Amino acid sequence: MFFFHTPYYGVDSLLLSHREREEAIKTIIGCKKEGLPVLNSKAGLQAIASGLYNRPMRISWVVDQTGEYPCCRTYGHPEVCQNCGYSSGVEITLLRSLRPSVVKEMISWC
Repeated sequence: MFFFHTPYYGVDSLLLSHREREEAIKTIIGCKKEGLPVLNSKAGLQAIASGLYNRPMRISWVVDQTGEYPCCRTYGHPEVCQNCGYSSGVEITLLRSLRPSVVKEMISWC
């Protein structure tokens, strides 16, 4: 499963530009087509590339010594949500919506 850096404290040097993220996703999809073991679904990767998925995702929680947070420690912060790299949350969200291609890809990993 590939994840992308999520900049909690503003834009930083690890954050890929939109173009760089798209290129990385194209490469990952190409790896999937070649049969390499990539757990991300094509639909999930495309959702991350386009940014067309619901955020914040209340499907997961972060728990640490300071408390519990739906999605991440900066729940609902627009800049962080815009650059979210939690691909597993996208996958779970698409899987819960019973997106056929995602269901099929996830079942193939079982």
